[in-house]
Amino acid sequence: MSESFDAEDIVNMLLSGELSEEVPEDELWNFLEDTLDNYSETLLDKFEQRFPEISRKSRPIEEVIEEFRDSKLEEVDSTDHYDTKIDYIEDYFKSEVAAETTDEITSEDVERYRNWRKFDSLDRQEPLADSTLSDDMYLFGDLVGYLSKHRMVPSRFKQLVEPPDLDPGEGVDEKELDPKIANAATSYLKKYHRASIEHVIMEIACQAGPRLSGLYSLDVDDYDDDDENSTLSFEHSEETPLKHDEESDREIKLRGELPQLLDEYLEEHRPPETDEFGREPLLTKGNGRMSRSDINTQGHKYVKIFGGSMSSSAMSAASRSSSNVSKRRFPRD
Repeated sequence: MSESFDAEDIVNMLLSGELSEEVPEDELWNFLEDTLDNYSETLLDKFEQRFPEISRKSRPIEEVIEEFRDSKLEEVDSTDHYDTKIDYIEDYFKSEVAAETTDEITSEDVERYRNWRKFDSLDRQEPLADSTLSDDMYLFGDLVGYLSKHRMVPSRFKQLVEPPDLDPGEGVDEKELDPKIANAATSYLKKYHRASIEHVIMEIACQAGPRLSGLYSLDVDDYDDDDENSTLSFEHSEETPLKHDEESDREIKLRGELPQLLDEYLEEHRPPETDEFGREPLLTKGNGRMSRSDINTQGHKYVKIFGGSMSSSAMSAASRSSSNVSKRRFPRD
């Protein structure tokens, strides 16, 4: 059995310049991460004391959640669906978090929501299905992003929200979307909301069949406008990861009117916007990168109008060419 080393042992070795090769790599990394976290917190505290005008804001958690609820419900059609999910978030902060104001929220509070929602939030023994948990974690991530954007929690808290990994096919609606419904939805958007962000989402989904993470990851420069060979690239990055990391990277050739549609959207409808990493998201309404939950909602919205049947955790899309319509699934991540 290998010898175990505590933080004091590692510090003494570092100070003496005699770091033992027997120190397990994971223990060394854990020590370094803990040290950097403690240092950054101390530095942040001193910075906020020195510059109080840019320090984290302190507001009642319940009040902020209601503001988030109002802003979210303005963007979606399925208000009851979102209302219930936000109720769970509110219950969590009321019953499980020992904090009344936003400045008291800790990283542990953010991390614990996933387990609470999966195992403790329901009056039953069976845990919450990962497909449903995935939806809820994306929404919880939107809330943490909202808090971070308004300087109520550190921005690093967003990295602590981790939706579950779904097995291939898990959470996917096995019923195919009728190509006639897909055509009806895109035709309606083309006539009444041409080149809108909803139109762009639907057309990309129908032609490319990307995962939700792929749509979310798209930047303006992922679109290569070539007269005869326009392409759209889906690339993994640390800030916008794809389902299978770099293995999910791909480039698709755009067909039909989609290049012209994207040109119109970029010229006439997309507001000039960068995200927190300085990137220009393709899908935006002017308040940063469009959230995963909002993209998913738009994907369902017009299909449901024309009678399509979709689960809340997945969307099936038709991949269309100019001569025929073939069926293709568009799963949630």
